Amino acid sequence: RARVKDATQTEIEVAFARSQGNPRILKHLAEGDRGLLEQSEINKRVMLDELLAAHIASALEEASRQGYSDEKIKAFLAGLAVLPPPVPVKEYANALGMSESAIQSFAADLYPLLEKTKHGLVFREGAFPLCDSL
Repeated sequence: RARVKDATQTEIEVAFARSQGNPRILKHLAEGDRGLLEQSEINKRVMLDELLAAHIASALEEASRQGYSDEKIKAFLAGLAVLPPPVPVKEYANALGMSESAIQSFAADLYPLLEKTKHGLVFREGAFPLCDSL
């Protein structure tokens, strides 16, 4: 109710039915198109894995649009999958032969699955489908 102005009781019920109360899915529904909360959508459950996969696919497409090759993208993800967190941005950029700003941009596209802290890049809870993208 706090995130969707003038939310009706029906929209709230649809949101909870579709999300089964999962906060990440509720956030997606609240921030998305208002049509996601239509009564006709009530039986169309949103699965967290599918939502995360779509977010990852979108970030990977954006990286491709920015001119990064599939090889660079896979190297970026592979390194994050095997290196212990936090992964220092400067050193990681040097290891991959990329600019720090490119690493930061890609990490920003993957937020909130991947977060930049003052110590480096860290996977957040629920980011495991990111590794499956390899």
